Amino acid sequence: MTMTLLDIMRSASVIPVIAIDDPEHAVPLARALVAGGICVLAVTLRRAHGLGAIRAMARVPGAIVGVGT
Repeated sequence: MTMTLLDIMRSASVIPVIAIDDPEHAVPLARALVAGGICVLAVTLRRAHGLGAIRAMARVPGAIVGVGT
């Protein structure tokens, strides 16, 4: 079953907005959030490493990664 954006947002009690300054922090942060039950992650493009962080975090099992400003 494919989830819609609304389904994804309804499934999350909290959606953190993440700005990554150090790309080495992206995957450990995503793993920690997913392990803590926070699976929907919004990553901003305000930092130079935003796109790379999104690519890396999207490979973390259980993470649903979105993009924002």
